[in-house]
Amino acid sequence: MKTVYLGLGSNLGDREKNLGRALERLAEKVTVERVSSLYETEPVGYREQSLFLNAVCQCRTHLTAGELFDFVKGIEGDMGREPSFPNGPRLIDIDILFYGDAVMEGPELVIPHPRLAQRAFVLIPLAEIATHRVGLSLNGAGEICNRDMEILGLGVPLFRPALHCEFHDPLVPDVHYIKACDAP
Repeated sequence: MKTVYLGLGSNLGDREKNLGRALERLAEKVTVERVSSLYETEPVGYREQSLFLNAVCQCRTHLTAGELFDFVKGIEGDMGREPSFPNGPRLIDIDILFYGDAVMEGPELVIPHPRLAQRAFVLIPLAEIATHRVGLSLNGAGEICNRDMEILGLGVPLFRPALHCEFHDPLVPDVHYIKACDAP
């Protein structure tokens, strides 16, 4: 089995419910092991749209990378995602960030995700559940150090963790508070 990391995002409809539905659907073919906190984030690129709710999950799967790609794209379509312009609004977005230690480049699938290092909305939740995949340092309270965020050009503050999350206890609305949780 491979350990994979998936990024999830939504900025249309009931964003939290959309992420929950996506996780439920993922569990049909992969074992969801950990889910980050939910982060409300500014849109990237096209800014004239609603805020996103983002998370990262760690999963284990027997699916090949191609099968996993087809599976997550199928979930997006089944949930009602419609083709749009780059960085446009979306009901659900599921990206493969890592597939084990694989490095691959194809016409539709590039692993690790090609824009991972430029996407704070992925790096922060990923660091929460898999610090070793990001290379950010954590202070004693489990917070991502401001120094790392500044080095990455991410600025401070970045995110507001969601105040309510069905995957774990509600969070304290502290910008740098990080709490990993087990999958639902």
